[in-house]
This record gives sequence, C-alpha cells and structure tokens, in this order.
Amino acid sequence: MKIGQTHQHYKQTLLSMIPPYNLPYWRWLRLSILVSLDLFLVALSYWASFWIRLDSLWPKEFVLTGLRTVPLIIIIHFFVFLVGGLYKPVWRFATLHSAVLIARCTFLGTLISLMGIYLLRPDPMLPRSIMVIFWFFSTFAVAVTRFAWRAWNDFQANLSRTSKPVCIIYGAGKCGDLLARHIDMTPKFPYQAMGFIDDDINKRHRIIHGLKVLGTGDELENICQLHSVHTVIIAIPSAPGRIVREIVARCQAVGIKPLILPSLADSLGQNLFQPRPIDIKDLLRRSPKSIDHEKIHSLLEGKVILVTGAGGSIGSELCRQILQHKPDKLVLLDSSEFNLYHIDMELQDRYGAEIPIFPILGSVTDELTVQKVFSRFLPAMVFHAAAYKHVPVIESNPIQGIINNISGTKNVAEASVTFGVRKFLLISTDKAVNPTSIMGMTKRACELLIQSMHSLHTGSCSFSAVRFGNVLGSSGSVVPRFLDQIQSGGPVTVTHPEITRYFMLTSEAVGLVLQSTAMSKGGETFVLNMGEPVKIYDMAQQIIRLAGKEPGRDIEIVFTGLRPGEKLYEELIIKDTEKHILHDEIYVAIPQRFDEAMVLRTINEILKQASLGQEELSIRLLKAVISPIGTALSDSAIKSRIALDELI
Repeated sequence: MKIGQTHQHYKQTLLSMIPPYNLPYWRWLRLSILVSLDLFLVALSYWASFWIRLDSLWPKEFVLTGLRTVPLIIIIHFFVFLVGGLYKPVWRFATLHSAVLIARCTFLGTLISLMGIYLLRPDPMLPRSIMVIFWFFSTFAVAVTRFAWRAWNDFQANLSRTSKPVCIIYGAGKCGDLLARHIDMTPKFPYQAMGFIDDDINKRHRIIHGLKVLGTGDELENICQLHSVHTVIIAIPSAPGRIVREIVARCQAVGIKPLILPSLADSLGQNLFQPRPIDIKDLLRRSPKSIDHEKIHSLLEGKVILVTGAGGSIGSELCRQILQHKPDKLVLLDSSEFNLYHIDMELQDRYGAEIPIFPILGSVTDELTVQKVFSRFLPAMVFHAAAYKHVPVIESNPIQGIINNISGTKNVAEASVTFGVRKFLLISTDKAVNPTSIMGMTKRACELLIQSMHSLHTGSCSFSAVRFGNVLGSSGSVVPRFLDQIQSGGPVTVTHPEITRYFMLTSEAVGLVLQSTAMSKGGETFVLNMGEPVKIYDMAQQIIRLAGKEPGRDIEIVFTGLRPGEKLYEELIIKDTEKHILHDEIYVAIPQRFDEAMVLRTINEILKQASLGQEELSIRLLKAVISPIGTALSDSAIKSRIALDELI
C-alpha cells in the first residue's frame, strides 16, 4: 500500500471511531433527531389547527383543553410513527409510496388521538373539525421534511450533472421510464437525459419522470441539433433487429452515437441500466420466440444424447442447451481435437459434476468408430450436426465433401437403426434448396437419405431434418471476416452489391431446433422462419460505422464477384413444395414422393464412385439423385450412365 493510501486509510479509520461517524451511534442520534422533529411538528400542527378553527381569540377554556390534551397527542403519535414504520424508509429516495405511508401514519395517529380525547372527556370538548384540520397540517408538515431531504439530494445530484454529455432516450415505454428514474437517482451515470424520442405520436409532449417526449424518430436530427445531443440510448431491449437497424441508421446518418440497453436475460449479475455500444447481434436479433421448454425438457431429461460435430458452432450450442434439460449422458463426437477439447472443457466446468459428458475424437465417415460409439453408449437421440459447410472449399474438393457429408450421414443413420435410437435429427441448410453448389447438393442428398431411411424403417427410428440459414458468428461467417478486414484497415470485400442472406442468432436457431425435435413424429423436414433476408452490402456499411469509421472514406468496400457455387439469393422452401405451419417460427415442408429404395441405391453408387476418385461421375449422379426426375432413375439407367461415362 502506498504512503498516501495508508494515510487515507488511517484517516477513515479514525473518523469511523469518532461520533457521529461511528455507525451504530449515528443511527440512534439520527433517529432521535428525526423523532423529536416529527413530534415538534405534530404539536405545532395541533396548535395551528386551534388557530385556524377558533381564530386568534381563543377562549381560555379551549386553551386549557389544548394544554391538557397535547401530551396525549404527542405520545400517541410517537408510538404510531414507530409501529407504522415511518422511520424505516431511506428518505432521500422518497416517492408517492412514501407520501402514502406518511398520510396513513398521521391518519391513524389522529384517529386514535380523537378516541383518546373523547375518553378523557375534557371540558369543554373540542370541536371535531379541529382534528380534521390537525390531520391535514401534520401530514403536510411531516411530508415537507421528508421530501425536502430528497429535494436537497436531487439538487446536489443535478449540480454534478451539468458537466455531463446530454443524451436522448429512444423509447418512452416501461424500460425508458426505468432508465430515466435510474439516471435521476444515479449521480455517477455518465449522461444527462434531455428527454425522450418515441415513434408513437400519441406520446408527443407527454412528461415521463420529469422528461418530455420531444418527438418521433423521423425528427431525430432536428431534436439532437436543437438540444446539442450527441448520444441516443435505445431503451427497447426486446426490439427486433429490423427496428434496431432503422434507429442505428438514423443515428449514423446524422453523426449521433447510438447506445443500447442490454436485455434482462443478458445482464443478470450486471448493471441493466449501463448502456453499451451497438453490437451486430442487436441488428439481427428478433422478437423472443415461444419455446415450449417443458416439452423439450420431457423429451431430453434422463436420456443418453449423442451430438455429432459437437465442436462446431451449432453442435456446441446444441450441447449447451441440451445439458440445461438434464440428460442422463451427453456424448460429444467431433473430428477436430481443438474444437472437441474446447467445448468439453467448457461443459465440464459448468455441468461435469452433475451430468456425465464423454468427448469422443473421431470422424463420422469412419464406420467402425461410429459403430463403437453407438454400441458403447446406446444413445436414445442423435443430433447430427457434423458436416463440411464452406461452399468455396467444397467446390474445390467435391470428393471430400461428398464422402464427409453423405457418407457421414449414412453411417450415423444406419447405426441409429441398428442400435435402437428413438429420434435422429439432421441439421440441414438453406443451401440444400435448389442447390447450385456441391455442398448444397450433398445436404439435399442427406435430406433425401434420412427421408428414405424413415420410410424404410418406420417404427424403429424417427428420422427428421431441420433446415435454416446462416447463424451469426459461426466459423466462416461473413461478420467475423468483416471485423478482421476492418481491423486490418480494409478493404471490406463483398461478392455482389445485391447479394442477400438469411441470418439467425445461434442460440435462437438451436432453441427452435430443439422445439422441432420435440414436435417431430418422423419424416418431416422442418424449416425455421429466418425472418427477412439481409443485404450483405448494407450489413458491411453498418459494421464499418459501428467500428467508428465511414464507408468509402476510412474503409473501402470492394466487390469481388460471386464465387463458384454461390447464389445471389438463398431460399428456404423448394419450389412447388407445400408447407404447413406448426409453430410461429417453424414450418414443415411436405416431402415430395419418390422411390426411397432407388435413392438409397443411387447414394450408395455415388459414394462408391467417390471412393474410387471418380469426381465428375460422382457429381453427375449427385445432380441426378437430387432432381425430381433423377430420383426416379432406374438401376439400368444408373448403370448405363456409368458405362457411358467410362467409355467417354
């Protein structure tokens, strides 16, 4: 400890030993002062009520009656104030509830005093109106002392705020009101609130906790210029990403710094009213989803669960949310040692003492490894998230993509049938819809594979798939790439000015995946409602501005052209496929009819040709099996195509 700090420490220690700084002593001294003041005011109010009721010419008899009854008034109010809790509140935070407490105590004291006076029966008897006047006077006098203390504290706090930057609260709802109260009661809050902005025109010019609703979001620029505002705090924690994007765009357009309050769920253990910078997640989030947690819990509780690809973005979040529902065991299968180690350590730290967690290093393409895992743990449910997913990489390495995605799915699906798995869920992708890339074709083939497995093994295992778009922050996601490019000084690369993608937060997607599993009966392809697609170019501009830079001036945006296999727009539903809404955010794509046995035979042939290194032939067969016509290929047609390609 430094010399200055030591001096300060001893100084505070000495002060704490000297009254009134000694806390127990000061508490009783403060209480005695407050009680004495209250009883003095009660007595003064009692005599003031005589003066109001009887004018200044008091009859001598009433003066004597007042002198004889005032001790009774003081004693009764002393006990009523103590028992009624008048000295428990912290009066620098006095509110309407405090005023009600004062009025209740003084009313009870007046009522008991009136009863006592009538029992004493003084001569002459006091007019009853004196006691009514007395109640009003005593209530007002006691309340003034309490609210004067709060006013003094508020005055001191306002003096300290005059040098703080001015902010506007965007959102005059419940959260905005709470934020205004918090700012008013927190001298250390870094901003001084000037007023509210709210898009509800009916709130214009209304007053909330002393602050005026100055206008709507369309008037943001004029309001900020008029009041010299440089910061806007968004007090709508549950606002969907579309609303947040609009507000942030308005702020950025006029050079105003946007901040946002965290949601309650994200701020437990932290300060809910501490505004933070806008994050990309705020721009993409959506309204909270109605998840049936009880149904999911009953599905997973006490079961042995296997998650393949457990170290990936979706697989790891699946593990986190599954463990919240108390399974009997959780088996993690992944081919990446680093990813497996990372998620295993995280889960062991949080749940290892309660739930057995088994990390298994291995690939789903290794049939022997898959068989050993299933025979050892006998899982009741399988979440198959293992897959290669990066379009450009698989486009350059189609054989590896075909073997990993299709063979891996086939191995895990067949083992599920062999070892009595109850439910198998395939994590699919929007790129499986009308695919233009090898990766998308392999995922569509996997969807057909598990539909075929369900049809051919009805009753033994329930197979289903969940299809959704990009998840924010996953490996290879565009957002981390943009952030890295901005940090290195740019440029930020976008493939096409019109390219759009669906985005969803990982936690939200996995929650809906578990909801889909709880609703599945087998054979379904569930499709998550991804909301509105986001233009990547607009996202790049917003991320650059959130980093405190200006697109085109500080950071350039360069268009590189669509990569091989990349689509301009993503789709979630195959054309001419019916969909049925089961949930607010979950659809079921009604599968098209096809020859399941033929699909399985074609897939086997694709894997055979891929294992032989026949890249072109494997791709041709893959295109054939995923097309509506190709799914009806006969054995002879497949053999003829293979023979023709061999001759060529």
